[in-house]
Amino acid sequence: MTSGNLVPLFFPELLETPKIDAGATALSPWDTLVAWLPLPPCVVLVLASKPEPVAEGLRPKGYLPVPRGATPATSSGGREGPPTAAVLVVDHVDLEATRALLEEAWTTLPDSGSLVAICARTAAPGQVRDEVRLLLDECKFQFVEHREVTLAFGSGGGSENTSKAQDILVSLYRTRRDRFAIRGYRAGDEAAVLPMFAVSFGTPRSEEHWRWKYRGDPYGSLRITEVFDENGRLAAHYAGYPVRFVWPLQASGEITALQIGDTMTSKAVRATGFGQNSVLARTVDDFYERHCIGQTSFNYGFNTGHIRKLGERYLGYRYISPVTVWKRSLRLRRRLALRALVARAMGYRAGLVVTVSPEWDDLFSRVAPKYGLLVQRDARYLGWRYLACPDRVHTVVAVRRRGALVGWGVSAVRGQTVYLGDTLFDPATTAWALPM
Repeated sequence: MTSGNLVPLFFPELLETPKIDAGATALSPWDTLVAWLPLPPCVVLVLASKPEPVAEGLRPKGYLPVPRGATPATSSGGREGPPTAAVLVVDHVDLEATRALLEEAWTTLPDSGSLVAICARTAAPGQVRDEVRLLLDECKFQFVEHREVTLAFGSGGGSENTSKAQDILVSLYRTRRDRFAIRGYRAGDEAAVLPMFAVSFGTPRSEEHWRWKYRGDPYGSLRITEVFDENGRLAAHYAGYPVRFVWPLQASGEITALQIGDTMTSKAVRATGFGQNSVLARTVDDFYERHCIGQTSFNYGFNTGHIRKLGERYLGYRYISPVTVWKRSLRLRRRLALRALVARAMGYRAGLVVTVSPEWDDLFSRVAPKYGLLVQRDARYLGWRYLACPDRVHTVVAVRRRGALVGWGVSAVRGQTVYLGDTLFDPATTAWALPM
C-alpha cells in the first residue's frame, strides 16, 4: 500500500534547514523532533531505511540511538536498558513497510514510551487524507501533538529525492504508546458491532439490516471507524452512509454528504480520556480523516442527549435548527376526505408502490429546481432507502394525475400514529396531491 502524496524524506536536509522565521520560538523540523523526545540521556529506537543520519543527529544531543533489533546498550550518561522512545522516519512510500516498523516499535517500547514520526508530502493539508496518521491510529499510537512545516527548496535546493521547484510539506507527529487500535471496518466486524448496538440502544439489529445500511448503499459503502482494545474487544464505533444532494448554487449540481448514524462506545471505555482525548473523540477524528477529507462535502445527523453535548464541545458539531414535527389529528379526516374527493374529480389517484422506474427520475429532475438544497430522491435512492430496507416498516404511496406521476410519500404506522416521514411533490400540485 502506498500513499500518492508521500515523497521519500531525505533526512540530512532537515539537519541543515534553518529556522522557518526569526521568531524566538520558531523551530525547524529537526529542532521540533528533538524537543518532542524525552530529556537525554535515554535510549532511542531509530526506525528508518537509512537510520545512520538520524543517529548522527541524535548523539550530540546526549541520546543513545539504537537501530532495529538492537540489544540493550549503555548510553553516554551511563544509562542501560531498552529504548524508552522511538523516532520513525518515513523515508519511502511503502506504507506496509512503515506498518511493520510501527508494530515493532509498539512491541519494543514500554507502556509509557513515546514515538515521534516524521514524513514529507507534496499535497497541502486537507486536500487528501493523511495515510501516515491513519497508520499511527491503526498501530496503537495516540496523538499528543501534530505540526506541519513547509520547506521551500526552490531551484537551487532540494536533492535527488525532492523536486527542485516544489515546496515539500513536512509533517511531525508526537505520539505515545496506547492500548487502542483505531481502524476502518474489516470483514467480520459486524459480529462485534451488532451486540454492542443492542446494548447501547436497547434494541436488536439484524445482520440483514446492517448489510443493507452499510454495504447496500448505492452511493458508497463501509464508511465506518472502529476502536478495538489490546484484547481485540470492540470499544467504539462511528459510522455514516453516503447520501447524494443536489444544490442549484453548486456548479456540478450534485454534492455527496454523509448521514452519521450508529455512534456508540462500550461502557468500559466511556471514562477513558477526557474531551478531545476521549475514545469517542479520537474515533471521530479518525473517521473524518479516513472517510471525509476529499470525499464528502459535509456530514449531518440527528443527535440528542450526551452525544449532542459532546459534539458541540469537542467534535466541532454545529446545530442548525431543531427537527420540526407537524401533527394533525385524524379526527379532522372528514375535511381531508372531502378535499381528496375533489382531487379525485380532478384526476388525482394514489396507489401503493413496490417498484420504481425511470419515471421517478423524471419527476425529480422536473421538480428539484423548485427547491433549494435537496436529497437526490431519484429511483436509485428510493429503491435502496425504502423499498429494499429489510425492516419492512415503510409504506410508499405514489400520487398521479391522469396517469402522470406528480408526487409520492413514505409513511410508517406505530400504534395509533401514522408518521409521514418523507415526501416529494411538484409544488404546483401539492394542495390536491397531498390529501390523496
